[in-house]
Amino acid sequence: MTAPRLSRRALFGAGFGRLLEERLAGLDHAVPGYEAPAQADPPESAGSKETARQAWEEGDPRPLSAKLEPAAAHLLEVCGVEPGQRMLDVGAGDGNLAVAAARAGAEVAAADFSPVLVERGRERARVSRADIDWTVADVEALPYADATFDCVASNFGVIYAEDPRRAIAEVERVVRPAGLVAITAWAPSGFMGGVLRLAAGRHGSAQPRVRPERWGRFETAFLHFSGFDDFEMLEATLQMQFEGDDEMWELFASPPGPLAGAVRTAGDADALREEFVRLAAASRSETTPGVALDVEYAVVLGRRQEASAPASPLARR
Repeated sequence: MTAPRLSRRALFGAGFGRLLEERLAGLDHAVPGYEAPAQADPPESAGSKETARQAWEEGDPRPLSAKLEPAAAHLLEVCGVEPGQRMLDVGAGDGNLAVAAARAGAEVAAADFSPVLVERGRERARVSRADIDWTVADVEALPYADATFDCVASNFGVIYAEDPRRAIAEVERVVRPAGLVAITAWAPSGFMGGVLRLAAGRHGSAQPRVRPERWGRFETAFLHFSGFDDFEMLEATLQMQFEGDDEMWELFASPPGPLAGAVRTAGDADALREEFVRLAAASRSETTPGVALDVEYAVVLGRRQEASAPASPLARR
C-alpha cells in the first residue's frame, strides 16, 4: 500500500515548522554569522516604518535602483510572465520590475509603502509608456482582493518587511491558486549580507528588528514559504560596477543606501568606511576591470498546487 503524500502545508500544520525554528535557533549560536528566522513577535510601532519611509524619501533612489535593475530583469525571466497575465510588484520602489513586466505585456499593479517612490514610479511609467496601476500600500496589509494575481513578485522589497510572516501571508492571499510568488533576497554569505550585518552591528543595543539578510538562507526561506506546496530557491549573481571606492561608498552610505543609518550613528565614520571597503575587496570581480563587485543573491519561488495537479507547476514553468 502506498503511503499518503504529506504536503508542505500539512507538515507545518503538524508542527514541523516549530521544530525547524528550534533547530535554527540552536544553530544561531553554533555557526558564525548565522541569523535565525524572525519570530512572530507583535508588530513594531508605526514610528519604525516612518523612519524607513523617510530614508527612502530623503535621498535619490535612482542610482541604487539602476544597480538593481538586472536582478529585476532576471526575476521577470524566472517568473515566465506572459502577455495578459495579472502581476503585482510589491515593494516596487520606483518600478524596475513593474516597468519590465508591463513591457512584457502583463497587466501590472505596483505597490510601495513610500508615497514619494510611488510618485517616482508613476512618472517613470509615464515616460516609459508603461500601463501600471500604482498604489501606496504596505506589504503587510495589501489593498487587493483574494486571488487577484497570477504572479506576485518582489525585487529586494518583501525582505524588508517588519513582520515576514504577515507579509508572506498577504502575498499568498492575493495570488490565485496555482499562481506564482517570487522574490529576490541577498545571499547572507555574500557581499550584501555582510553589508547588512555591518549596518545592524552599528546599532549597538538597539538592534533593528528588520534583518533582510536572513531571507537569503535556504532554511529561512523554506520556513517563510511554508504555506506553499512547491518551493524552489535559485542562486544568482548581480554585478555592480563603480568608477572607484569613493563612488561605491557614496552609494551605500548616503540615503537610501543600506549604511546611511549606520553612518549617522557611527562614532567613527572613517572606521565604518574601512570595514565596508574590506568587505567589498573580498567580492571584487577577477574578470572585470575597475571596481566591479560580484554580489550574490537568491530567487525564492513558491506556488500552491491545484487539487488536480499531477506534478510540480514549477517543473512545468
